[in-house]
Amino acid sequence: MLKSLLGGSSLYLVANVTNAAIPFLLLPILTRELTTAEYGIYAMYQVLVWLATPLVGISTHSAVARRYIDRDEMDFPRFVGSVFVIAAVSLAVVMAGVIVFGDAIFKVTDFPGRWLPAVVGVAAFQFSLLVLLSIWRMQNRPAIYGVTLVARTALYFGLSIVFVVALAWGWQGVVVGQLIAFATFAVVAFVVLVRAGLLVPSFSWPDAKTAIAFGAPLIPHAVASWVLFATDRLFITNMIGTAELGIYAAGYQIANVVGVLQNSFNQAWVPWFYARLREGDSDVDRSVVRITYAYFVALLAVVGVVTLLAPVVVPWIVGPDFAGAEQFVGWIALGFGFNGMYKMASNYFFYVERTVFLGASTVLAAILNVFLNWALIRANGSLGAAQATAASLFVSFLIVWAVAARIHRMPWRAALLRSTEKVG
Repeated sequence: MLKSLLGGSSLYLVANVTNAAIPFLLLPILTRELTTAEYGIYAMYQVLVWLATPLVGISTHSAVARRYIDRDEMDFPRFVGSVFVIAAVSLAVVMAGVIVFGDAIFKVTDFPGRWLPAVVGVAAFQFSLLVLLSIWRMQNRPAIYGVTLVARTALYFGLSIVFVVALAWGWQGVVVGQLIAFATFAVVAFVVLVRAGLLVPSFSWPDAKTAIAFGAPLIPHAVASWVLFATDRLFITNMIGTAELGIYAAGYQIANVVGVLQNSFNQAWVPWFYARLREGDSDVDRSVVRITYAYFVALLAVVGVVTLLAPVVVPWIVGPDFAGAEQFVGWIALGFGFNGMYKMASNYFFYVERTVFLGASTVLAAILNVFLNWALIRANGSLGAAQATAASLFVSFLIVWAVAARIHRMPWRAALLRSTEKVG
């Protein structure tokens, strides 16, 4: 049982580390080719893409992953087709929104309004591939999952080098490179889905309602998650400046190594976890809880290692104008650690299809994050943003874990006491 989990996790780890290593390799280039202010604009672009991604499609790709379990009892290809229709409609709405409110968005983010359609375009192209990747993950096919993800990022990396270094397009070159790469693989994903018989060009209102009922409650959760991870950059931009955001974002990118590791484990964990819960066996439940506790400890150990290495490693990676980025790594890595623990708890919400509670829990932590960023940045400068992120993600984990323990009973206390007795 554990062997299958670790095997899948290791394959996802290789895929995600390789995929993350490519933009990581881009970091030394961008921090030498761009000024801190230009890199700050690029960082804000990433934040906006992250916000737009769940809005285009209304997070219904998550419904595809959940419904794949029940594919033999329904018309699954028609369900996927209905999800794509939802994505097309939501794309039109979001695109209209950024065109109308472009000036207001610029005032808050300092990101040029004329480039906002590119943000929405990347989010739309992302949706098509997310649907395919969700299915492959439920099919436990980490190899093809990884090859596809890495190939898309490699294309993005190559185009960015050409546009930024050879053509000197600045941060705009990275945006254009990503837009082309994501568009290419969106088409590939759509063709694969059709040829595999997983998507038919049809629409069913009952299927659409089911998908929206699953995905729509995730929108508050997605927006709140965005606030948890993006508030720091918005506050730094408005309270300090875009140049400081560039330095902060460089440190953030390096700390993301913890995010890559925990996301890789979670991707392997979800199909394995769903299968175990469906067994309804008390011994299996105890094993799931024990693995969860062991994972928490291992994750925090990784955070410790990253924090200790940051002062030595970071100056070798980023350009000289980005000196000081290392101070942010430890706190942000800790936040990613808490986020990995949060994901383990949030999976219970997806399993029982009660995602509305997940959204409410995350909103509370997001509100706290806004207050902490305002207070700690005033007290400690940009370092306060990293501290606020770590604290907010810790609270988010505690809230979601507490609620998850109520919506799906697991032997959390019994497994912990038994482990303590064995140690004693």
